[in-house]
Amino acid sequence: MSRYLELAAEWREIIVQKSKFLSELEMEDWRAAVLNWKFGVGLGAAWFLFRRVRNRQHYHHLCEYEYGQYKNVPDWLPSINGRTLDFLAWICNTQVGDLLINKIIMTVVGVPKFRTLKITEGPTFFPFAPHNLPVASLREPVDISGLEKAHKELSYVPNEFRYRRAFEYVQAYRNSQLTPLDVAERIIETIKITNPSLKMLCDWHPEMILEQARESTERYISGKILSPLDGTFCVVKDQISVAGHCNRSGLSFINKIEDEDAPLVTKVRDAGIIIVGISNMTELGMSVFGANPSSYHGTCRNPINTDYYPGGSSSGTAAAICSGLVPFGIGTDGGGSIRMPSCQTGIVGLKTTFSRVSANSYAKAKTCCSTVANIGPMASNIIDLALFYQVLAGPIRGDAFSMAQPKVKVPKELTPYLDGIKIGVDWKWAELSRPEVFINFKKKIEYLAERGARIIGVDIPELDFISTGHLISIVSEGSEAIGEALNKQRKIAPDNVVILNAGLSCCMASDFTLAAKYRTRLMTYLKGLFKTIDVLANPTCAQTAERILDGDENGSWKFGATLRYMMYVKLSNYSGIPSMSVPSGFAPNGLPTGIMLQINYPPVRLICSKSLTIVNLSKSLFCAISTKFKLTQSINS
Repeated sequence: MSRYLELAAEWREIIVQKSKFLSELEMEDWRAAVLNWKFGVGLGAAWFLFRRVRNRQHYHHLCEYEYGQYKNVPDWLPSINGRTLDFLAWICNTQVGDLLINKIIMTVVGVPKFRTLKITEGPTFFPFAPHNLPVASLREPVDISGLEKAHKELSYVPNEFRYRRAFEYVQAYRNSQLTPLDVAERIIETIKITNPSLKMLCDWHPEMILEQARESTERYISGKILSPLDGTFCVVKDQISVAGHCNRSGLSFINKIEDEDAPLVTKVRDAGIIIVGISNMTELGMSVFGANPSSYHGTCRNPINTDYYPGGSSSGTAAAICSGLVPFGIGTDGGGSIRMPSCQTGIVGLKTTFSRVSANSYAKAKTCCSTVANIGPMASNIIDLALFYQVLAGPIRGDAFSMAQPKVKVPKELTPYLDGIKIGVDWKWAELSRPEVFINFKKKIEYLAERGARIIGVDIPELDFISTGHLISIVSEGSEAIGEALNKQRKIAPDNVVILNAGLSCCMASDFTLAAKYRTRLMTYLKGLFKTIDVLANPTCAQTAERILDGDENGSWKFGATLRYMMYVKLSNYSGIPSMSVPSGFAPNGLPTGIMLQINYPPVRLICSKSLTIVNLSKSLFCAISTKFKLTQSINS
């Protein structure tokens, strides 16, 4: 027994000694592990702090124009709203977002690749094209006799539904069938019924409308009208100052009432045109759909189908015209903001030549993207578009670019025949649009060929660089313009916070300069292209309108759909050429599609006269609209 006790004591001693040894060994290993971990962290921090910022890169020499097909928009790009979007907006404003998410966004749109371009051309910061045409003078009258003649001769769809043209208002006034005051009263009643659901207008005052209408009525009674458009009605986008109204640029934290009209609004009033109110727009003009969570604005809806967006950012102007409330209105366009909503609502919209309509009226806007943005007309038909264009266009004192523009002219005749007109189409690019869009586009091109046009296939080179250069320009300028509000943590929609943070964090001064150098290259190419063709035709948008989803009320970020909306419109903003969207038909879901015409720099009258060929016989468009949305128009009430 004692022997067993002795053995047990020996084993206990051995176990104790082994335990002490293992404990000491584990302590040493633990200490070693800590030392290794600290060393690893220190080494990693040293590598991060002292690593090369600029590494050796391969630069692309752009000596010759090479055709590179525009990359189709990946289907995996996310559509986000609600709390997920709020989280994304929050994390984008953190170090993690700065290092990761913002750079991913810039990579998807091609900024890193754009930085590797070696461009020999000098920078062009403003896409103003010199010309040798006679320069316009202040308040020079424009000959509109051709438009008056076309108004009398044009055939239109049956009277069950069609848009009332401006000349019909004027004719009714002259024949004492109506007065501007009569129409104003009916417009006010229509706004009260439709605006709560459509949200076309974000600021309007019945007493101001009636006051303008009374003055116009008195002018007709006395025979002292101000212009052939006296007593017609328009809306003005929420980026242009109108006395007595707020100029919010779609934002919720701006409440200052403007004391005076912008110069462009003064021209409109001088023509006797009655301003109904301020039309809704997307916040900062940065959503291409029409979503705006601002309490003063809300999301504007498409009158053709109110379950869908009307397109942006000139959403309210498009909706007011599409619904028949007014014959025309003012929009702005920095990246398709006139043409995209015109396409999505089945009306016509013109992005003018750079500074053809003075940008001085843009000066107070909170997102003044001066190198790509333009002010232009939107209307229900080509004649009214041309009429309103001649009111808006022309020099304004203090704007050097507008003072150097050619004389304003509108078509002397509108003809449905296109004998000898050469229309260029990049078929590979056009085929990237959705099938329903491309089918309507192809039908219109075939129709133009039947009317005498010569269709010429073209290959526009470097489309991916054109897209990235425009994006750098507009995001850099927009981020700078609204950066103060972002840094002060003002209430801004989360989808815009994502874009603005990416712009502020990732777009450098060298990027902006490189984009300006590429603009020179693009303008040089287009001058050569338009020596071989008269008109460049594309689909306006690569898809139809987006559906309004649950959760979109606080913002919606649809990255893939945004790129499809803007696929074709950026070329003219970046280069400064004029561009017009006209209806091309309807998709199977009943939503409109558009065709976009672009021409060389000065002669906008060509694009107006030839656009009639597409619009004049698009009777199915207007008939289809009548079945979708039967808003009783003011003049018929």
